[in-house]
Amino acid sequence: MSSDKRPAYAAWIVAAGLVLDQAVKVGIKLSFALAEKVTWIPGVFDIQFIENDGMAFGWALPGTTGKYVLTAFRIVAVVFLSIHLRNISRTGSP
Repeated sequence: MSSDKRPAYAAWIVAAGLVLDQAVKVGIKLSFALAEKVTWIPGVFDIQFIENDGMAFGWALPGTTGKYVLTAFRIVAVVFLSIHLRNISRTGSP
């Protein structure tokens, strides 16, 4: 693999990870009740469905408007990071 293709491969790996992450979240949200817990490997790996109304460190923006603001921020961040990764893959440097 040539060095100029590595950023493009990295972008595809990240994109696949994000798609898998979102698919798992949607699947859990559609099939679990709130606070439901499933143990896959006892003492090692559990999945529990909880709702987080905010973001990291317990920060939250109130109401429906806050959720829309956070969603808009996430979308903008993903778009800008995608553009940056595309530019890296084309030029080979940040």
